[in-house]
Amino acid sequence: RLACARLLLELGLHDRASLVLESCQRENDADPEPWYLFGFCYYRMGGGRAGAGIDPAAADADADAEELTAARERFADVGRRSEKAADAIADSERAAYWADAKECLMRACQLCEASDGDPSVLSHAGDLITEIDAFIASHPEAAAEAVDDDDDGDEEDEDAGDDAMDVE
Repeated sequence: RLACARLLLELGLHDRASLVLESCQRENDADPEPWYLFGFCYYRMGGGRAGAGIDPAAADADADAEELTAARERFADVGRRSEKAADAIADSERAAYWADAKECLMRACQLCEASDGDPSVLSHAGDLITEIDAFIASHPEAAAEAVDDDDDGDEEDEDAGDDAMDVE
């Protein structure tokens, strides 16, 4: 399933990849790889550059590189559409996705360090966190707006929960 999630991410199918990753995390939330891939997924959803991608063939030694190459060719236009959409993303939306990405990537780093995990995951996650921090530092208004939007959603959820409790 992780190989499938990697391929979905490479193809720009972020929503589908996140569904696969959710099931992996439910099984074992102490595994750093789903956290790393979730962070990478949020990074890409926030307009992260496609060139920062992961290489499924390198990440999964059992993967059939020929099949992956054929899939890349068949779905190349999906990636191009995804990149065009990423260019149009608002700074506040990027900040919100990247805040989630940073949270996941930091968790992946903690788990990798605790279990002597893959150093390439630590390195790439660190690079992405650095890029996210630089964006947040250069766009403080977008980060503040993303936090405000997130807080508004939490209040709505809390209000809905209060209404449900009143019914009982």
